[in-house]
Amino acid sequence: MNVLIVGKEGQLAGAFKKSLTASGISFQCIGRKDTGGDDSAIADLFKSQKFDLVINTSAYTQVDLAETEKDAAHKTNVLLPQMLAKITAEAKVPLMHFSTDYVYPGNGEVPWQETDATAPLNYYGLTKLEGEKEIQKFNPQHLIFRTSWLYDKTGNNFPNKILTLAKTRPLLKIVADQFGAPTNVQNIADTLTALFKRDGGFKHTGVFHLCNEGS
Repeated sequence: MNVLIVGKEGQLAGAFKKSLTASGISFQCIGRKDTGGDDSAIADLFKSQKFDLVINTSAYTQVDLAETEKDAAHKTNVLLPQMLAKITAEAKVPLMHFSTDYVYPGNGEVPWQETDATAPLNYYGLTKLEGEKEIQKFNPQHLIFRTSWLYDKTGNNFPNKILTLAKTRPLLKIVADQFGAPTNVQNIADTLTALFKRDGGFKHTGVFHLCNEGS
C-alpha cells in the first residue's frame, strides 16, 4: 500500500507520518514548498506513481484572518480540495479530507450530528463547507472527517498558546461561552491508519464526525 499525504508541516501531517511509519505503510508527503505554489505538481505525481489513498491535511485555519485573507482561505480550503478530488477520481483513488465543526452555526447545546443542517457563520466555515461539496461532487470515493480543536504537544494550537501566555502574563482573559471537543491529532491518525490497514483500504465513503470525548 502506498499513501500520499498532501501537506507536510502541520499537526495532522506529522501525526499521520508517525502512524503510517509504525504500521509499515509506505507514504510520501508533498507540501507547498515542494510545489512552489503550483498545484499541478501533485497531478504529475500520479503520472509516475500509484497511490492507494490520498490524505489531504492542508487547510487554511486562521478563522479571524480568513475574513480579510479571503483569497488565501478560498485557494487552500476550496480550490485545493476540488483539484485533489478531480485528480483522485480520475485515478480511482479514495480521498480523505478533514473539515470542521465551523460548518455549523454556533447555537445549540448538544453535539452536532452528520445529518444536521449546515450554516457556517464566518468565511472560514463557509470555505470548509464549500471544500466538502467540491470533493463530494467530483470524487464519489471520499472520506470527509469533521473534527474540532485539534492539538498536539508542539503545534500551533489553543492549549499551547495558553501555556505560552500563562508564562508571560499575570492575567488571561478568555471567552467563556464557547464549547468544543479538543481532539488529539495522534488519536485521529492512529485510528484511521488502523482501520485502513485492517480493511486493506476504506470500504465506505461519506461525511463523518471524528473527535475526542469531552468538552
